[in-house]
Amino acid sequence: MKTRIEFMMPNLEASIQVRGALLAELVEIKDIHFLANEETDLADLNVANAVEGSNLLHEGEKGLLYGMGFGLLAGLYVLFFPSWLTTSPTWYSQSPWYVVLMVTISLGAIFTAIGAAFLGVNIFNTDLKQYKKRIGKGEILMIVSADMYRVPKIRRIVKENLKNADANKTAKTT
Repeated sequence: MKTRIEFMMPNLEASIQVRGALLAELVEIKDIHFLANEETDLADLNVANAVEGSNLLHEGEKGLLYGMGFGLLAGLYVLFFPSWLTTSPTWYSQSPWYVVLMVTISLGAIFTAIGAAFLGVNIFNTDLKQYKKRIGKGEILMIVSADMYRVPKIRRIVKENLKNADANKTAKTT
């Protein structure tokens, strides 16, 4: 499962420089997206679409995992609590235990993933709200999807290249 890392870029030049450095380190171009206000021309940078610009996939993946856990618990509940203690569905009485678990885990995963994905898009999209003012001022949000073990290296590359961009900007203006 990939994780999303977000970085604020001060301008288009810095965004292009950092993207080039990430591509040199074998980060795939399909995993780097940029989000900016309507007036900003992103040139040849990958513009984030509705899926990348929201929490749809990230929340859907988390919902899938949580739903599988809830489905497992529901299946164990149905299997191990006696019918006189609780009212359980009758379909499981003639089914093998693995079918009961498979059905409850699958249903839990599907419904929770769909619900979490909708929430990620609509209600709880707080990941990108924190950048809204800065994007409005002309900065560019870079969203990188990467495996968890590559995150520290990507953070280091971005930090080094942003320092270099600031140094080049200062050298040009003096």
